[in-house]
Amino acid sequence: MLRGHVSTWCLIGLVTLSNPASAAVPEIIPYQGVLTDARGAVVPDGTQSLTFRLYETATGGSAVWQETQSVATARGIFVASLGSVSSLSNLPFDRAYWLATVIGGRELTPRTALGASPYALGVRGGGSGGIGGVSGGDGLTGGGSSGIPSLAVGEGEGIVVTPDAVALDTGFTDARYVNVGEAGAITEAMIAPAAVGTVQLQPNVISSLNGVSNDGGNISLVAGPNVSITADDVSNAITISAVGGSGGSGDITGIYAGGGLFGGTTAGDAAIEVGGGEGIVVTDDALHFDTAWGDARYVSELESSSIARGMILSGAVGTTEIEDQSIGEADLATGAVTSVIVADGSLTPNDFAVRPVFSLNGVEPFEGQINLVPSGGISIVADNASHAVLLSASSGTGDVSGLDAGLGLTGGGAEGDLYLNVGAGEGILVTQDDIQVDVVWGDARYLPRGENASIGGNMIAPSTLDYTHLATPILTGLNGVTNDGSDIELFAGANIQITNDDALNRITVAAPNMGDITSVGIGSGLSGGGTTGDVSIGVATGGITGAHVANGSLTGADLPNELTIGGGSAGNGLIMMLDGAGVARVQAGLMSVPHVYLRDAANNDVCGLWIDTEGHGNIFAEIKNFVVRSPSDPTKEIWYASVEGPEAAAYLRGTAQLVNGEVNVAFPQHFIDVATLSGMTVQVTPLSADSKGLAVVEKRLDGFRLRELSGGAGSYAVDWEVKAIRRGHETFEPVRPARTAGR
Repeated sequence: MLRGHVSTWCLIGLVTLSNPASAAVPEIIPYQGVLTDARGAVVPDGTQSLTFRLYETATGGSAVWQETQSVATARGIFVASLGSVSSLSNLPFDRAYWLATVIGGRELTPRTALGASPYALGVRGGGSGGIGGVSGGDGLTGGGSSGIPSLAVGEGEGIVVTPDAVALDTGFTDARYVNVGEAGAITEAMIAPAAVGTVQLQPNVISSLNGVSNDGGNISLVAGPNVSITADDVSNAITISAVGGSGGSGDITGIYAGGGLFGGTTAGDAAIEVGGGEGIVVTDDALHFDTAWGDARYVSELESSSIARGMILSGAVGTTEIEDQSIGEADLATGAVTSVIVADGSLTPNDFAVRPVFSLNGVEPFEGQINLVPSGGISIVADNASHAVLLSASSGTGDVSGLDAGLGLTGGGAEGDLYLNVGAGEGILVTQDDIQVDVVWGDARYLPRGENASIGGNMIAPSTLDYTHLATPILTGLNGVTNDGSDIELFAGANIQITNDDALNRITVAAPNMGDITSVGIGSGLSGGGTTGDVSIGVATGGITGAHVANGSLTGADLPNELTIGGGSAGNGLIMMLDGAGVARVQAGLMSVPHVYLRDAANNDVCGLWIDTEGHGNIFAEIKNFVVRSPSDPTKEIWYASVEGPEAAAYLRGTAQLVNGEVNVAFPQHFIDVATLSGMTVQVTPLSADSKGLAVVEKRLDGFRLRELSGGAGSYAVDWEVKAIRRGHETFEPVRPARTAGR
C-alpha cells in the first residue's frame, strides 16, 4: 500500500528571459525524486498521480500555484517538469517559495524550500544591458539597478578594508594573540603547571640569596638582636619580626603625618588630623560624605525633576521603562520627543492614538494614508501578512553590462540579478554585512593573550629559559660544591676511573685497580694456593659434600648414563621416578630435548616443562596458578588461575594524562625487549564524562599516541592496556598432534 513518502534527489531550475535571444527557453523546473511506502521500500513500477503545490510559507497558508501530473516510476524513481501543465509565468520569483507534493489527496510534510536556481525565473526584464540589478551578497553592502553600482566590503572586528585588499587588523590580533618573539608577553598564569623542566632551561643556572651562594644544602637565616625568625612549612613562608614592640627600650623621637593626614612633631604631645578633602566632612570621631557636595554633583535616588533630557542616552528609555499611561501631553514640551529619544522597536500600535499619521519621503499623508501609484514599468504588490510592500520593475532600464569579481570576491556575471560574495578564507568569517576574524580558528592556531595554563613544555624552545625568567630562585650545587657559572668537573684520584655516558646521562666512578695479590689461601674442601707466581686451586678428594652443592646446579653431564630410582631403571640420559608398580610418574630427559614430565596413573603426561628445538623454554599443564596465604584468614589460601589464549603474548597497562586532546605513551625498555609490533592491540578508557571519544592515531614498538575525536582538546586521565605477541614466538601453534607419554 502506497503511504505517500517522497525522497527528493535533486531540484534544478531553468529560467526564461524576456529578451528575444532567450525567448525559446521553457519556463519549467525539472524535479526528480523517489517514491517509497511507509516501510521505506520503493513502490512498484507503474504510473502515479502527483499534485505539486507552491507556497509562500513553510507551513500553513494557501497555495499560490499547483498542477497535477501522471508520472511514471522505475524502481521508485520519477521525473516531473513543474510548469508543464500550469504555467509558472504568473509567479514573480522575487520571494521565498516552498514546494509540497500531494499523493492520494494527502499533502506530505515538510515542504521543500526552492533553491537559488528557480529564482532566476524572476529575471524577466527587458533592459538593454540584460542585468536587472546588482545586490550585495554575504559580507557586501551597496548595489543598484542602474548606472555603475558600488559594492563595499563590511569591515568587521579584526578586519581592515583597503581599496584593493581585505587584511587582518594586526592591532586587533596583537591585542588578542601573542606574537612570535614578543618580549614579556607570556605571564606566569599562561604556563601550564610542570610545563618547564630542565630541557627548557639554559645550562648552568646560577642563583644566590642576597649575595650568599648555595653551599649544597640550606642557606641559613640568622636572627640578630631584637629580631625573631619564624618558619611556616604549611604556607611556605618565613616571618621576620622585630621583638620588643611596645616593651622595647627605645623612645619615640618623632611622629609624622602620612597620606591623608597632617600635623605631627618630634617633641611633646603630637597631634595628627585627617584632612577633609572635597566631598568629605571630618568630625572629632568620624569621617562623613558631604551630602551637600554630593547633591550638587550627583542625582539623589528618587529626587524629583532631577533627570534632564540631555542626561538620557538616546534610545535608553523604552516601553518597559515608562509606566503605562504615565506620560501625558502636559509632561512633554512641544517637540520634546524626537526619533532619537525613542528606542528602536519600543513603540507598538497600542501606544498611538487612532489613525497615526506618518510621512513617506517628505510626502505628507491625507487622512492618515499615503497612496503608492505604480507608473510605467513598475508593479506594486501589498502583503498584509508580512506588513510589506513590494515594488518591482517589470521592464527594467538598467544599463549595467557586466560585473566582475575582484580580489577576495566571487560571483558576478553579465545578466540577471548579480551577486558578489566575499570568499571566506582561512581564519575569516563572512556574515551578511561584515567580515570578522574567526576567533575559533585563531584560538586553534594562536595563543590567546592571558589564557591560563596554555603554554606546554613542548612549546618552549630548549635552552631558552634562564634564572631571570623564574619567579623562585633555583639553588644549584653538587655535594657541597657551588656552581661557578660553567661546568662542575670531577677529578679522578689514585686508582679511580671516571667514565661518562651521554646516551644514558650517566657518570660511572670505579676503582679498577686495588693493589697486588700477596697470597691465596684455601678454604674447606680446596687444595693448592700460594704467595707467588700463577696460583692454582683445586678440589680436594672428598672435599665436596651435599652442603657444598647448590640446588639445581647438577645437569645430565654430571650423572652416569644409567641410574636406578624407585626400584626401576632408566634409559640413557634419563632420570625416572617409578611408583610401586614400576610406572614412571616423573621423567626427566637430559638428552637432545631436555624435559621434565609428571604423569598420572594411566601414564599420561599431565604437566611438564621442556626446551624446544628453537631453544625456547615451555611449560604445560591443564591449569596454571599462583597461590598466596590469605592475609585475612591464615588458615586459607587464595588460588588465581592464569588467563590463557591461542598465542604467546605479553601485556602492559597504565594511566596517561591527555593534554589539549593528545598524549604520547612510551613503553618501558623491558616491554620493548620482549614484544613485537605485529598483532599488537591497544585498548583505552577515558576517565572523563566530557570525553568526545579517543583514537589510537599511531602505534609503535616503543609506544603509541592517542588523540581525542572531533578535534577535541580535553585534558583528563586515560586508562590503557596493550597486548602483544612475544618476540621469538610469532609461529606459536595452538592446535598440534596428540602427544604420547614422554613426548
